[in-house]
Amino acid sequence: MKLKYYLRGLGTGILITTIILFIAYSYRDTTKKESDEETTKKVDTVKDDETSKIDDEKESSSEEESSSEEESSSEEESSTEEESSTEEESSTEEESSTEEESSTEEESSSEEETPTEEESSSEEETSSQVDNAGEIVELVIYRGNNSAIVAARLVELGVIADAKEFDRYLCSKELDGRISTGTFHIKIGASYEEIADIITY
Repeated sequence: MKLKYYLRGLGTGILITTIILFIAYSYRDTTKKESDEETTKKVDTVKDDETSKIDDEKESSSEEESSSEEESSSEEESSTEEESSTEEESSTEEESSTEEESSTEEESSSEEETPTEEESSSEEETSSQVDNAGEIVELVIYRGNNSAIVAARLVELGVIADAKEFDRYLCSKELDGRISTGTFHIKIGASYEEIADIITY
């Protein structure tokens, strides 16, 4: 009698185990199929993103090519205009020597005027800086701004005259990597050392 019960218990145990394993494997197959579908969807979206990026790059390159073609055509037009103007000038020079003298005088006077205009604009800038000397301006430095950006903003605010020179100063003092973020109040006409003390840590 004991062997009969033992075999009966063993048989039911095996039967229950096979049912549980069958259910587990069938569930595993469905989850595997779902994960495969999700991965294929992700791969498809990544491919779509890459193709859209490639299309965008192609469009930007075609726009750049068209702009370069337009620039080259405008350069060709300007060169043809210059050639025609030089031909006209040579024909007028052959006609009379008095016209040559007047054209050279006009050219020399225009050449003399251009440096004086540049000098006057630089004098106006320095005079405006002198007039505003002592005035306090507000400089905002954001995270990620490097020394060149900060120097350009200082020029825009009228604190300094030359952005490259101030950037070189910061680099030479190894302060270009120590620029703080935030809002700073700086006097117009302050020295590079004073500005560096204010905006660096």
